[in-house]
Amino acid sequence: RLGHQDPGLRCSALEALGVVSLRGDAQVLDALSEILEDESPDVRRVLLRVFPSVVGVDDEHAVAAVAVRLEHKYSDARRLAAQVLAAIASKGNTKAIGAVSSRLEKEGNADVQKAL
Repeated sequence: RLGHQDPGLRCSALEALGVVSLRGDAQVLDALSEILEDESPDVRRVLLRVFPSVVGVDDEHAVAAVAVRLEHKYSDARRLAAQVLAAIASKGNTKAIGAVSSRLEKEGNADVQKAL
């Protein structure tokens, strides 16, 4: 249901996934990473809440998957990626710092800059 056209159903599916998923499940992580690009603000808000509960702090696969979205063509996706990265990476995580630093140098959107 994560790909359903109804944002309400996508939100419900995300909430359920957050409850039943095993922490660190690579398939779930990949699915959640794709949702970083969802067009619905409601879905993105739910994702921001669910993502950290599904991955462990500093999970390398998760940090890498989210960091890639810092380069997305849409600013909303970049802003959400920065917010999720802040939620899943501990202070001092060098991969997260490197990705954020790299993006900050070229980011022109003020909302994304604030999130970074």
